[in-house]
Amino acid sequence: MSKITLTGNITHEPEIHYTSNGQAVVSFRLAVSNRYQDSSGSWQEREADYYSITAWRKLAENIAACVSKGDRLIVTGKLTTRTFTDDRFVNRETGDAMKRTVTEVQAEDVAVSVRYSSIRVDLAPATTEQEARDQADEQIRAWNAKAHERAVREGKIPA
Repeated sequence: MSKITLTGNITHEPEIHYTSNGQAVVSFRLAVSNRYQDSSGSWQEREADYYSITAWRKLAENIAACVSKGDRLIVTGKLTTRTFTDDRFVNRETGDAMKRTVTEVQAEDVAVSVRYSSIRVDLAPATTEQEARDQADEQIRAWNAKAHERAVREGKIPA
């Protein structure tokens, strides 16, 4: 697999999904400009290249929470190619579904470019394993309290 770094603008809101085993996966498209300066110093535009980007786990969740259409991103990842059968397209001669090949970037890191804009970064506080357990226990207690209140309100259990 080849490493690649791209800088471009996200073309639509990131779409996050979860696999059957609960892994987050996000996908989006990145438009990379092919603008260049000619020998006279004038800027020339070529058609942009579009890349499909996929990210997994915590990176996927962070992208879905923080990135929006139009944001200028720097994406570093692995260039991958996969082949699949597309039932929407049929070979006229054989009647078989057509095989299609796509090239994608499996993102390893994504950052917002600050060349033309500014950002504010909020870092999550570092937690110890015990603090993380305590936070989880507190969240579970809060959920249980809400569920209890709802059950009382709906008359399912006595107050």
